[in-house]
Amino acid sequence: MCPAGYFCPPAVAQPVPCGPGNYSDDGATACYLCEAGHYCGENATTTQQMRETFTCPAGLYCPAGLSYAPDAAFHLCPVGFYCPLATPVPVPCPIGTYGPVSGKASVVDCLLCDAGYYCALPGAPNVTGECSPGYYCPAGSTGSRQVACPPRY
Repeated sequence: MCPAGYFCPPAVAQPVPCGPGNYSDDGATACYLCEAGHYCGENATTTQQMRETFTCPAGLYCPAGLSYAPDAAFHLCPVGFYCPLATPVPVPCPIGTYGPVSGKASVVDCLLCDAGYYCALPGAPNVTGECSPGYYCPAGSTGSRQVACPPRY
């Protein structure tokens, strides 16, 4: 039986270790590309190791096939986005919020759009603009004409 972390091609007598960026289960005849949201930085990575030990940390993202531990130089969640634990790709801050700082781990790290301004785009690094004249934009506004100002008498 071929051990996890290795593959056993039909004509080869000895198990062959899966290289970095790959993993396998018991009895594998081939290695698989490391799953997105994880990394496989060692030879002979098993499925269990990948899913339990080599999980992408919050604040970083890990594309499929990552063959080394993620680092802030290449995998830091960008401004306007957040990256929870095991994130394969950065998630945009929702409309009505913005994210001026990189490396955020949760949607709660996205800032509610400031009163008097609006945030119309997902993944915004800052507010989109000021509220239009004659309108009020409460915190979290998604458009420049969120609430009409009452008429003056």
